[in-house]
Amino acid sequence: MKKVFYRLIVVIVFWSCARKDDYLNPRLPVDRRVESVISLMTLDEKLAILQIESDTSEMKGMSFGILGFMKGSDPRTAAEQYNEVQRYLKTRTRFGIPGIKSGEGIFAYMDYKTTAFPQPLAQAASWDTSVVGTVARVVSEEMKSRGVRQVYAPVLNMGRDPRWGRTGETYGEDPFLVSQMGVAYCRVFSSKGMITCLKHFAGNTGHNGMFGAPVFYSERYYREYEFPPYEAAIREGKAKSIMMAYNTADGIPCPQHEWMMKKIIRGEWGFDGFIVSDGGGLSLIKQNFGIDSSEVQIVAKAINAGCDMGLDKRIFYGEALKKAVQQGLVSEKTIDESVRRVLRQIFATGLYDNPYVDPVYAEKINDCVEHRKAALEVAKKTMVLLKNDNHTLPFSKNVKKVLVTGPLADRLLINHYAGWGRKTVTVLEGLKQLLPGAEIIHQPGAGLRFTFYPLMDKKYFYHEENGKVIPGLQAEYFANQRMEGTPVRIQVDSAIDFHWGDTAPAGLPHDNFSIRWTAKFKAPATGKYIFNSHADDGLTVYVDDQRVVDMTEGPENSLFTARGEIYLEKGREYQLRAEYIEKGGSAFAHLGWDADEYKFIAPAVAAARKADVIIVVVGMFDNENGDRATLELDDVQEKLILALAELNKPMAVVIQSGTVIAAYHWADKVPAILMAWYPGEEGGNAIARTLFGDNNPGGKLPITFPKVTGQVPLCYNLLPGRSNKFYDYGSEPLFCFGHGLSYTTFEYANLRLSKKTMTSGEVLNVSVDIKNTGSVAGDEVVQLYLHDKYASVSRPVKELKGFKRISLAPGQTSTVSFKLTSAELSFWNKEMKKVVEPGEFELMIGSSSQDIRCRDVFFVTE
Repeated sequence: MKKVFYRLIVVIVFWSCARKDDYLNPRLPVDRRVESVISLMTLDEKLAILQIESDTSEMKGMSFGILGFMKGSDPRTAAEQYNEVQRYLKTRTRFGIPGIKSGEGIFAYMDYKTTAFPQPLAQAASWDTSVVGTVARVVSEEMKSRGVRQVYAPVLNMGRDPRWGRTGETYGEDPFLVSQMGVAYCRVFSSKGMITCLKHFAGNTGHNGMFGAPVFYSERYYREYEFPPYEAAIREGKAKSIMMAYNTADGIPCPQHEWMMKKIIRGEWGFDGFIVSDGGGLSLIKQNFGIDSSEVQIVAKAINAGCDMGLDKRIFYGEALKKAVQQGLVSEKTIDESVRRVLRQIFATGLYDNPYVDPVYAEKINDCVEHRKAALEVAKKTMVLLKNDNHTLPFSKNVKKVLVTGPLADRLLINHYAGWGRKTVTVLEGLKQLLPGAEIIHQPGAGLRFTFYPLMDKKYFYHEENGKVIPGLQAEYFANQRMEGTPVRIQVDSAIDFHWGDTAPAGLPHDNFSIRWTAKFKAPATGKYIFNSHADDGLTVYVDDQRVVDMTEGPENSLFTARGEIYLEKGREYQLRAEYIEKGGSAFAHLGWDADEYKFIAPAVAAARKADVIIVVVGMFDNENGDRATLELDDVQEKLILALAELNKPMAVVIQSGTVIAAYHWADKVPAILMAWYPGEEGGNAIARTLFGDNNPGGKLPITFPKVTGQVPLCYNLLPGRSNKFYDYGSEPLFCFGHGLSYTTFEYANLRLSKKTMTSGEVLNVSVDIKNTGSVAGDEVVQLYLHDKYASVSRPVKELKGFKRISLAPGQTSTVSFKLTSAELSFWNKEMKKVVEPGEFELMIGSSSQDIRCRDVFFVTE
């Protein structure tokens, strides 16, 4: 009783000494400063803290919690604009609360002139947490130099269905690997006083691989696959915000899912940060899910369930939430709790006391020489050698004539969320830099169907001026979205193939402009043609006033693809009209068609006959709005590969893709395959150096490559069943999880366990010797798998529980050690309790999930 009394006295003394302006004192505890300002705020001021805004003309004297995307043409200008907004908030609002500037940063800060690293799936292919740490260090430095304090990253969803267009944003299919990578990323950002926003809780991919489709996972599946990376990022990585997914989980929208937010995130994990809905996430509830038609009801359910903020601008957490409070649907106590979580981060990160940045430093640090070198080194570590028959690779640098062909030989895919305005290195450029004495022959070979079809260019287009035929398209540029009034300028464009990024054509505003292209053309043959628009925000195409490609209802601020078919007659003249609209964000427009798309194969084969080695660069373009029904390359690329393979010359296929490629139809026909992923801005140099031996590939697959799409989902850690085989293609993948070859060889020996019997509270020490038995230095990833042989619920055939990447010189031996504790042995039982059950465990150590080199068993007792 005395203790309670004394505690009460302390509380009374604390609050009696508290001042209303305590929030101004940087020497006071964070929570005291937070409570001080909340006690003074009006309801409108509190609600503003739960919203996103960046335009000071819309702020009306109130501080907004999140500062959204700001237009900055270069790092220095962006930093100056940020300072102007914060200066307004510090000097023109009642409490001087700065906003938390947010931004995308999964592998690059999504803005102008930043450093772009390989995608997260590629980073995971390094199987090296220090690689992720390097990426996080550079990205965080560049973001913070422009004022960003909250990064919408990492993506901790499981990449277990590669048909999902965002698979490349993940760290792969395994919860242990994803957890390790996610923690490495978060630790760096947290150490710099920045807030990581873990995406997207939870599920985010439907059972058909479609983005945002409904999921019906069991609680056990959530706890064993989806939840562990988030829990690890919170407990070990000190993450302080979470973004809820778009999908419904068993019919409940994630931003309204009380079990997820209150029971799991806050209850079991003790999370004290703030939770946000994804951009448009609450709008989907009204537009798509058919649950609530009222913004007031939607936001009331969301905040009562634990979702503190909305990224839907002010649609929900502004007037709608205010009405919910006035109608008694939400208590002001609930509002206070959400505001408290946001303000706690504003004070704890030091943002309140030091909100400004140095524009000169921002200009100096972004995409600087040091950062570009880091991007190259990371890219080299992500390369995965899938196949190398007869030591085809590395090619000799003494080669005289090299053919590089394929749709991505002279185009580097970096993927969305990357930003713009940087120098990128293609494979063609990388080869020319590496081999100045060789003749590098380039042939397109094929277009990239569904994305970059062969351009419709001045070879086909023409228009008439004063009775003269002029090659190309007549382009009218308008300073509005409606193509109204007098064009800012009229010019001739040879093709529609533009990437303006955050800039715009000369004389036009950065946003809200439009372009109309008109031209005549003749079809080279009679038949059906596909017209393909790849644009951000919309590129609608008409032929003789018939709408062929419709992008009028496309998503705003998103890069996506649309196509349409039309029957054309050879020799007949047609009128083409293409209308581009830019609403906001990045600006991009590409128009292609499939006319004669096979015509590039024959010239490539002819050039290959004269070449000493052949390099074919193929792939897919994947993004947020690009889920796939098939994982095979389009047939044009496959035909190109097969035609070149028939020459039986030294040949390597290089894949640029954000997800797996089902290569069953051609993989056995080619001698060498290199998986390069989306390799970042220095990708071309990394690929060239790997092909010619300057870089010995040491990456391993973080995701399973199926033979054909029909095997999906096909993950290594499957549960045993009556049959896991397809009668036509079997159950074996084309390339398994953890697979990756090297230009050298490694020997595993002398597996040692510190004990054969242990209790659940003890530690098992495991070690194994690895020797480089080849003639060149190389990296090996040593992988440890476990199998609980008999348990109360069915357990996977194997589970990754440890990995280490090591570098060895020729002849060198190194001992690799692991520690196994109850964390690696436990699972969720029938009562949904996490337990370690007594029994026999099989321990496997190898070079991949299938290439197991050493085995042993141990037993766990009560």
